[in-house]
Amino acid sequence: MRLQGAKRRLQWYMEEPGSPYRVYYHYAMILLVCLSIWLLVLEVQSAGTPLQASFTTFGDLVTALFAVEYLLRWWVNTSLREDYRAAVVAYHRSHYQDRRPVEILHGLSFALLNKLRWMSRPSSLVDLVAILPLWPAFHTLRVLHLLKLFRYSRRVSFFSNIIGERSYEMVSLLYAALTIWGMTAIAFFIVEHNVNERVKTLGDAVYWTIITITTVGYGDITPVTDTGRFIASLGVLMGMAVTVMLTSLIVSVFTDRVFNLKEYHMEQKIARLQNHFIVCGLQALGQFTCQSLLSEQRTFIAIDSDQERVDLALAEGWIAIRGDVNESRTWERARLSSAAGVISTILNEATNVYIIMMAREINPKCFVVACGNQSNSEQRLLRIGADRVVSPYQNAGQHLAQTAIRPNALQFLNLALNQGYADLVVEEIVITPGAVFDFTLLRDSRLREEYNAYVVGILSQGVKMLHTPPPDYRLIAGDVLICLGHKLDLERLKQAARQIAIDNVIGKLEMAQIWVGPKSSLIGVQLEDAEFRSHYRVQLVGMVHERKVVFKLDSKARFSAGDVLICLGFREQLDIMRQQVGDFAQTPMNYLNLELERIHVPMRSFLRGKSLRNAMLRSNFACTVVAVQPSGGDLSLNPMPDYRFAGDEEILCLGSRPDLDRLKGVIG
Repeated sequence: MRLQGAKRRLQWYMEEPGSPYRVYYHYAMILLVCLSIWLLVLEVQSAGTPLQASFTTFGDLVTALFAVEYLLRWWVNTSLREDYRAAVVAYHRSHYQDRRPVEILHGLSFALLNKLRWMSRPSSLVDLVAILPLWPAFHTLRVLHLLKLFRYSRRVSFFSNIIGERSYEMVSLLYAALTIWGMTAIAFFIVEHNVNERVKTLGDAVYWTIITITTVGYGDITPVTDTGRFIASLGVLMGMAVTVMLTSLIVSVFTDRVFNLKEYHMEQKIARLQNHFIVCGLQALGQFTCQSLLSEQRTFIAIDSDQERVDLALAEGWIAIRGDVNESRTWERARLSSAAGVISTILNEATNVYIIMMAREINPKCFVVACGNQSNSEQRLLRIGADRVVSPYQNAGQHLAQTAIRPNALQFLNLALNQGYADLVVEEIVITPGAVFDFTLLRDSRLREEYNAYVVGILSQGVKMLHTPPPDYRLIAGDVLICLGHKLDLERLKQAARQIAIDNVIGKLEMAQIWVGPKSSLIGVQLEDAEFRSHYRVQLVGMVHERKVVFKLDSKARFSAGDVLICLGFREQLDIMRQQVGDFAQTPMNYLNLELERIHVPMRSFLRGKSLRNAMLRSNFACTVVAVQPSGGDLSLNPMPDYRFAGDEEILCLGSRPDLDRLKGVIG
């Protein structure tokens, strides 16, 4: 069993393409090949000196290592025992009688035949030739160690794979070439043997044929008879024809393989795309769109049905595929399910309708921008599901008119929208829940003092746009700030707006009591169906039911009129829930003897690998997980029940002091 285990491990290291050790093993063997050739050169240079014997010894040692490798490969690639047993069982089942000697012979022949098949592979033959220099008679064959690079180097094996793909055609052409060359050599020898003093043997004629047909022509052997000249001319023409066909075959195979490699690398790039943009159409408008995305350093993939335009995009270094946007397969290749947005530069309204419907079906969260070439196209496309509709002709006409009327103002805006001009850019800054600016007055955010950013507008909760917002406006999560400033300053601001820390969250969370009135929508709803996290972004910590405070909540329990919900969240989220559910009263956390505690989850914690639902922290410890922040990652507020702990993360828990201490002791 130990021997079989060692055999499987060796096979994993040496043969399996998915093994991480195989790459390092190949690098080591490539170094040995280079070392062998270097020692051979030093051996030749030091001929007649005492160092020659040392170089020869070291070279033989490298060859011995190649011999050990060959024997190990011979051992691990096929199993004599398993092949023998399989052959005997198959023979016995097919003949239904016990013929022991015949079964043994059949099993041995089958097992040995598998070994011979492995030994007859081109790569195995190369390995066998590489160990021949161990015998003194083949010592000079050490230069053939270079052939082992075909096994270890993917770039070198690329050529051997190409030859292997068209081996039948190449063998046929080589057979024809050898036939023509042989006929030419024999005919030349017969005609010139007794006349030409330089043609003494058939080997001279073969040498002349090869030199002549390959157009090298040293001139040391030339025909002296008319028949010899005719044979030479005919042989050269026929040989050149075969050579041209062989060259054309090799070039066509190389072209196909290079194209396939480009396709493979393109598919690999597409497979790694996340939060990318999909640009539909590569006409002039689509090309300008791609250039703008490129200047913004955004990843994108372009789709077009015209192969010529796709080739031009690939020549620019863009990721582009040829496909029909009306086919679902095209969207699968473009990874629409993980895209951040879809930009359609196609002016055909019917095609845009299909693009919008496909985007909403596969990825409802992606941002869809479509083009409309008619005055009433915008409203129709917006009703179907587009987030924005742009009319190129209308926008271009307005821009031309405004440029003529207000040239300086338009120049200012053009500079702000041009990413090549870093001194002034316009940027969208999204306020993340729990970030530094969340629930902060605009005057207290110090955006101008610390980031040199000018807030020219705020999209409040994605609904209302505020132009020149007042200083007493309170920034809340979900607001989008339209800022002007230097490119580097705004990049710092974007990072600060995204950074969330548990310490920032603790000071901004509030506890509230929400009374379930007689007309509340929660009456009769089970706790697990209430969706407090996903719908209101708040945590239900406990509830007062029939004048009893309950913290260990039953997911099957139903709400009734008069219940008081004890919820934890940000003030604006609690306000939204109060408006939709019932009355509201703010409650200090210490009123219920509840505290927020930051707990570190180590890699060896019992929580690692478990989902928040299966961890059962609320039922076992009466503690609620309010936020989770993985090591080096973003903080997740109100994590969903299917969140899975990975270890080495911080969690923010709410509970009484004894329960929190008990949980910390178990987790640590």
